[in-house]
Amino acid sequence: MNPAKEPQKELPKEPAKEPAKEPPRPRTCTDCVGGFMPARRYLNACVQILFIAGSDALDGRRRHPFFDFLGQVIAFPDGPADQDLVDLVDGLSDEGGTPAGAEGTVRTRIARKIIRSAGMDPDRWGMCPTCGGNVVLGGK
Repeated sequence: MNPAKEPQKELPKEPAKEPAKEPPRPRTCTDCVGGFMPARRYLNACVQILFIAGSDALDGRRRHPFFDFLGQVIAFPDGPADQDLVDLVDGLSDEGGTPAGAEGTVRTRIARKIIRSAGMDPDRWGMCPTCGGNVVLGGK
């Protein structure tokens, strides 16, 4: 005797789960480099040269090899700068005895002081108008 097979009931299907939505990713600004426009990057390069020369004078060491390379296009005196340049860098940075490891901060202070002395706003001059110097833009 064959018992009658009852048709199997289909189990209700669970609704398909949507993948979790990722928050929008910030996009890097393509209109600038590091939040700076070319003029600010040129100023930062000039400040870097001033800072290197001042650091050489502070340490009393022979001038940085960079000046040998740069000396091919710009005349630099032989040897390190003297105490006058150390005093100038310290005065521009508002910091006596420039601490090692804080040179980025010191360079930033020098650049900001130069911009202010020209009567401009260092928070705006040479900063990217697209990202406001923040380097990233909100996600879409």
